[in-house]
Amino acid sequence: MEPRFLTQGFAPADDFATVCRFLQTSGFTEDAVCQRLGIDNLSKILSYLSRDRQEREAALGPLDALRVLATLFLNGWLTPASEIDAVIPLPVRGAMEATGLLDRNGDGFVSPVMLYPLQQIFIASDRLVEMDGADASVGPDFVYFAIQHKTRTFLSLLPDDPCEAFLELGTGCGAAAILAAKKNARHVWATDLTERSCLFTRFNCLLNQVSNVETLAGDLFAPVKDRQFDCVVIHPPYDMGPDQSFVFSDGGEDGERLLRRTISELPDYLNPGGRFYCHAIVADHENASYEQRVRGWLGDRQENFDVLLVVREHVAPEEYAAESVALGGGSSRQLASWKSFFKTIGVKELLYGYLVIQRKSAQRLEFTIRREIGPETAWRDVSWLLDWEATPCSELLGCAVKAIDGTELAVRHRIQDGELNPVHYAFQTVRPFRTNLECRAWVAYFVTLCDGRKSGRDHYEFLLQKGAIPADSTPEYIGQAIKTLVSAGVLQVE
Repeated sequence: MEPRFLTQGFAPADDFATVCRFLQTSGFTEDAVCQRLGIDNLSKILSYLSRDRQEREAALGPLDALRVLATLFLNGWLTPASEIDAVIPLPVRGAMEATGLLDRNGDGFVSPVMLYPLQQIFIASDRLVEMDGADASVGPDFVYFAIQHKTRTFLSLLPDDPCEAFLELGTGCGAAAILAAKKNARHVWATDLTERSCLFTRFNCLLNQVSNVETLAGDLFAPVKDRQFDCVVIHPPYDMGPDQSFVFSDGGEDGERLLRRTISELPDYLNPGGRFYCHAIVADHENASYEQRVRGWLGDRQENFDVLLVVREHVAPEEYAAESVALGGGSSRQLASWKSFFKTIGVKELLYGYLVIQRKSAQRLEFTIRREIGPETAWRDVSWLLDWEATPCSELLGCAVKAIDGTELAVRHRIQDGELNPVHYAFQTVRPFRTNLECRAWVAYFVTLCDGRKSGRDHYEFLLQKGAIPADSTPEYIGQAIKTLVSAGVLQVE
């Protein structure tokens, strides 16, 4: 069941506006849909769709607009015209037919797409199930739904800073591009390898009354050659293994093929001060951390870029292999093959995380850092960290610094000559990121002195006088310590 707009073009903008207004006023929101279906969030839609039809129908509640919308666009069932006409005004139903959201089928209607609320917008993508409940036919250019957990996690990363030129690579159904166009980006470009995805994105732009998105078919940056952007985002395919058949999930054998090529081309397309955002499963290798390998992909211009990896979850290679084999109904022989594959390419650990690359806007040393996401980490913390790490140490010496309440210091002792002596110090924090910062004894002492009343330079002179730091230490020695401690959430600048 193919949507008509894929082959017959788009309806007039007025029809899309009519549908959008109705969806906005009918209670078709994430919270309302989840409450009605009995799920925590829309990423759990697959658990709802796996229930038997009788249970799913019971959850839909009384006949109202929300029930009919969920029946048509989430369950994908054939719905009698009488039920639709009871809660959806005839002009709205006509607009839904004109846009291709509804197709006549006997005495009822069916939708050829899956349509759902996402934050403050509405997104259409390919159906997951047929009218009879069978899994939908899936081709290599299947347009995947944007409410699964991984995609929602990616969307939560996107910045809301004002942006002049925003690019989404591999746009799929266009969710990130449309959200940016609605919230913070003046001009948005969205590219995708498949024409089918581009048509879905254009449809969703019309549905959401967005006119500042240009959608182009082509491979990565090819459709926007000679342009540069302030923000580039991608949620790349990163499934590993040799048997990849879907464009939306094919990351190549090592899961890095597309992202590696994207990053190697990035220097030509990112403005000074611009940032690149990505969410993927990545790998530390035995001979190099992931962020170090990313720096290498940037090529001979890597000194112009900062690299930040924010880790959300650690996954053992054998765990990933076992899950992949189990999902595919594989055998123990395939599991052994996976383990051999990871050993061959030198994978030490897999990581789910956010990769951010920033192009420097001024002459300074580049940085390459990693952080672990904490229980309260938000987008603003990522943005703050990138700005903070670019701050020269010399600028911090005139600032008063204060230890942050709640910070913990773990001290390991060892018995030496019959006495218990401290031999290892580590600050442990969870805000803004989860950090275990190993340090020397003088740093722990220094933090106890930081009461918000003295500047970094005052502390430098005091520590030098006390002999707590080497006699040949420069003020920048303390400046670097302050920078590191603030970055870790141990100190704050007053």
